[in-house]
Amino acid sequence: MGRRLATFVHAHLYDSDGLVTETQVFGPDDEVPAKFAKGLGDHVWENGDDESDSSDLDGDGKDDAHPDQPAGNASLEAWQEFAATQGVDVEGLSRNDIRDQFRG
Repeated sequence: MGRRLATFVHAHLYDSDGLVTETQVFGPDDEVPAKFAKGLGDHVWENGDDESDSSDLDGDGKDDAHPDQPAGNASLEAWQEFAATQGVDVEGLSRNDIRDQFRG
């Protein structure tokens, strides 16, 4: 699971003119779809533990800011496989070292 809400929130989607097109209410036990989670500020989320990853907003195991990459807390093996698809040699590097090469 991704980040957990600290409280109930009203999440809005906006069109290109800045008008609200959809509103939903989410609570601490609800899964927030990425399309809504991206618009929520950091202040509505609980402080995570080592297993949570703020880049995985919808809990699907992928980095929502960089959907082609694994989530930041994905395994070393997942990051090694991703790096291989990018043609990057990561032998001897930690997961964090590999991840940091792809995040700026």
